[in-house]
Amino acid sequence: MNYQWPVAFSLLTFYPFFQLLRGEEINRKIYWVSIPLLIFLTNQEQVNACFFVLTSIVSLYLIVNGRYNYKLSVFSIISLAELIFSLTTPGNALRAAHEINKWFPEYKNFNFLNKLDLGISSFGKPFFLALCQMMLVKRNLRIIWTEQKEENLFLFCLFG
Repeated sequence: MNYQWPVAFSLLTFYPFFQLLRGEEINRKIYWVSIPLLIFLTNQEQVNACFFVLTSIVSLYLIVNGRYNYKLSVFSIISLAELIFSLTTPGNALRAAHEINKWFPEYKNFNFLNKLDLGISSFGKPFFLALCQMMLVKRNLRIIWTEQKEENLFLFCLFG
């Protein structure tokens, strides 16, 4: 729930980049609404890091193809400034250390590979299980909504 609004705002803030990718003009209203939303979303460090990386890659692509608009640099500057601020603030490191010791005291004894495995499995397991469940529901709905011959329905359910 903590990430819901920042992620939603990042999607809206990314829209001017998307418009340039499609060869469209940047919508002025969306551009001006996006700036305060960007300031809000950059306060969520993880969302800001993802937004900065994505917009940097897209900006590089637009620069190479000669379609970059200088207005987009405002987004990059705000995002980079907040990213630097959040990385250099000593309170964040202290809070992270305190939270790790409080909720997962064994973590300090892990080596790099254990930490990497924990990160991949804690992210990957729910992500891929939820994705598989969504695909299963989609497939089953497709079976229900499309006309299938009865003799092929069983094979379709198994291998869909």
